[in-house]
Amino acid sequence: MKLFLTRHGETDCNRMLIVQGWVHTPLNATGRKQAKTLRDRFESEGMRFDALYSSDLLRAYTTAKILNEYFQLEIKTNWRLREVKRGIWNLQYIPEIKEKYTELWKQWDRDPYNTRPPLGESLRDAEKRIEDFVEHLKNNEESNSEILVVTHRLLIVSFMRVFDGVEVTRDNFFDLMLGNAEYHVIEV
Repeated sequence: MKLFLTRHGETDCNRMLIVQGWVHTPLNATGRKQAKTLRDRFESEGMRFDALYSSDLLRAYTTAKILNEYFQLEIKTNWRLREVKRGIWNLQYIPEIKEKYTELWKQWDRDPYNTRPPLGESLRDAEKRIEDFVEHLKNNEESNSEILVVTHRLLIVSFMRVFDGVEVTRDNFFDLMLGNAEYHVIEV
């Protein structure tokens, strides 16, 4: 089974360096344009998918709806595809988080895989959701399916670690992150 892990389009929070986590934030005009550009790319390349899954958070679901203007599939939302939960950091400006939670931010910056903000989760925590989601796919989709999955940046990094065997380190963490409306293919 191939998963085309697609990051949602841009939001104002992305642009302003504000952490979103599990908060519903809308796409901005750039994000809608990015999603339409990706939709047009999929169409021009004649890509087809057997199923379309999306995070239930607004920014991902809106991206999925735009992409689906071409595919015309049922959009299956799944909460397990939400971004890594950021807890008390939600809707805070990153430079202010760095100042207010200096030691915790340094710890997260060094080891996001094992560090969680209060009321949040680490990348390790998010992997359990990923594994549960993939198990759901294996029980509900054909083994040779190609599936479009619209989700979030940190969760995609976690998918890469689990299914591509990528070691997540401080040195490569930011390089692994996809831009808005970009995708990465994995096999499960």
